[in-house]
Amino acid sequence: MLTIFAEKRTKLGKSASRLLRKNNKFPSIIYGLDIVPVYIEINQDAFINMMSIPDFNKKKIIIQLDNNLQYHVKIKDLQNHAFKRKILHIDFFVQK
Repeated sequence: MLTIFAEKRTKLGKSASRLLRKNNKFPSIIYGLDIVPVYIEINQDAFINMMSIPDFNKKKIIIQLDNNLQYHVKIKDLQNHAFKRKILHIDFFVQK
């Protein structure tokens, strides 16, 4: 399994997301049937390096938050920039 280190987001909205992208991060969300949605931010460079792994979108991923919480997830939706090699947003779905 792949491990991604993330931080919880304190500010939400369009301007907060733009500021994240300006600082080489991108917004993301973790959701599932039995949990309250968790809004997170992930480092752009670290995630793009992981995307070079074959069948990356189909693998199970562990998201490690700064307060030692772990979520076992799969990518539900991934939004890329139209022509830059950047990620705009990812939705993660919790796996049991």
